[in-house]
Amino acid sequence: MRKVVALIPVLLVLALFASTVYADDSITYSINDWHIHAAVNQDGSMNVKEYITYKVSPEHEGPVKRDINISRASYMDELSVSVVTTVDPEDITRSEVEPYKLVDNPEQLVEGTYAVQPGANADEIQEVHIYLPDDTQEKTFVLSYKLLDFAFLYRDTAAVFWNPVVTGYGNGIQNIDIRFSLQKVVGTDTIHSFVYGALDGESLVLEDGTINITGYDLKPEEFMDVTVLFPKTAVDEGRKLIDNDAMQKVLQEEQAKMEEMELLREKREQERRFRKTVTILVAAGVLAIILCGCLLYVRNRHIRKDKEKPDKADKHMQMPYNVSDKARQLMHRVKTGSRGVLDQIKGKLPKKKEVTVFDNLPADYYSPAELSVLMHGRGVRSRDVAATLMDLVVRRYIEIKAVETDDDRYYVFRLKDYQANSLKAHEEYLVNWFFKDVGDGNEVTSKAIKQAAYGSGSVGLFSTKFIVWKKLVLNQAWRWKFWEREGIFRWYKRTEFGVNHYKEWIEFRKFLKGMGNDVGSIPYDKLETYLVYAFPLGIAGQVVKALKAAFADGTPIDDQLTILNGLNFHAFDEWFSLINSFNFLRNITTKLRQRISSVSRIVVKNRDRAM
Repeated sequence: MRKVVALIPVLLVLALFASTVYADDSITYSINDWHIHAAVNQDGSMNVKEYITYKVSPEHEGPVKRDINISRASYMDELSVSVVTTVDPEDITRSEVEPYKLVDNPEQLVEGTYAVQPGANADEIQEVHIYLPDDTQEKTFVLSYKLLDFAFLYRDTAAVFWNPVVTGYGNGIQNIDIRFSLQKVVGTDTIHSFVYGALDGESLVLEDGTINITGYDLKPEEFMDVTVLFPKTAVDEGRKLIDNDAMQKVLQEEQAKMEEMELLREKREQERRFRKTVTILVAAGVLAIILCGCLLYVRNRHIRKDKEKPDKADKHMQMPYNVSDKARQLMHRVKTGSRGVLDQIKGKLPKKKEVTVFDNLPADYYSPAELSVLMHGRGVRSRDVAATLMDLVVRRYIEIKAVETDDDRYYVFRLKDYQANSLKAHEEYLVNWFFKDVGDGNEVTSKAIKQAAYGSGSVGLFSTKFIVWKKLVLNQAWRWKFWEREGIFRWYKRTEFGVNHYKEWIEFRKFLKGMGNDVGSIPYDKLETYLVYAFPLGIAGQVVKALKAAFADGTPIDDQLTILNGLNFHAFDEWFSLINSFNFLRNITTKLRQRISSVSRIVVKNRDRAM
């Protein structure tokens, strides 16, 4: 026993070593969300608009600071700072803001003001100090500025070298999302983008030519460098001309940087595995010690009881009493008191909870695919693809028409005109994926989509598209802060916001499952929306069954409806057929996920070969 107890200090030291997180106590604020919109103009300048949400600890005093790297620009102009007064939960760029006033230096800061001063190296860094009211826990500011002569024009390419998160900034960043675009549109296959410095940073060229750069959980020591190569025609009015070829050299440098980042990620993963292993061993050791202690305690107690048994037996033999009288008294009490006891028990039983009736969705500002992330974590599923397509139909971005032949029913989807930026990134990607890659650009059939998923010649491409789409969904859902990582193992758990919404959607799920005969009391347009969100909730089959029973005498014929209108609903099983074709991707995508880390290298090599 002494040897076992002696192990406890050793195990505690190991546990402390495994769970220690080294942090800078001087950091009193961090960044929860950082959204940046950057657009390169034809004259080589770049307009930047940033939405920065600071998370402030109670110990913080004074302003917050944003370091802007201007080393690649000739000058920074048109700087302005505003504070978000009313947040738009769906789109931060539509939030209401109030402008701040510029003062000469940080010592003059009062409420509603900001100041600008040169950093340690005035030619490289400009520090923007923003007044922060006392007792502020979270505040979102908007910074807008212009970097002049920011694009380089080489003989064979144009380039932007950008450092949005400078080295040594010293503040943790939970989420950063950058949208980088060119004022003059060029082909997506001529754009090459890279991100360096952030271990969880990614760069992706979208179908419309916008570059989506993301980063998660940046530590204070991390930074972010962005390199973009594109045709010189996009900045044909630029003034920063360099009489050298640069593309080959830049691609080689970025290749080396990617290999360096891979090594750093592997090192980080090894450290995580080590901490996890040590923690498991410590937990197992502590559990074993507790178990041994319990067994020893029980054993010693039994020994003491065995020694006391003879004395107790003698005492019991000397206590005469009438067993039959005792038994009769007990039976009488049970008989006379049973009814009262049962009444008390019934009174304490919880009453059956009534199902909440919903007039609208619990939340309509996130898509079905984003709801799936809330409900199921990071496991975006193939049914979410169908739900997204169906949602675009219900929202009138896509027209739907069912076609019935002698032996088949299928859908024809026709893309309608819509305003740019009216769709979220994963929705726009799906439109381009199905209509441009599978269809003719304006029209596609459900049969063609299934053939693309099943076809042996396009399985790899289709699966890759699915993985990219899934990443876009996760990027979008991350902004809602449904989940957060915590603890030694960095496990995901729902935030308070996520828990509240999860409970509401569970109630909504119960409502859909039990609506049955109440279908007729719900407007058809709402039923269509409810049906879309039934897919990520996992009860689409039950809802469709209830609708078929309700429409047994005839499906509604109404041009204002989409998926419930006449033949469109009669052919509804085609949606489930689509989902089954997407399920075919599971084994393939599993293999592709193992190779995701090397996809960027392959892309660089292929582009290098093409050039």
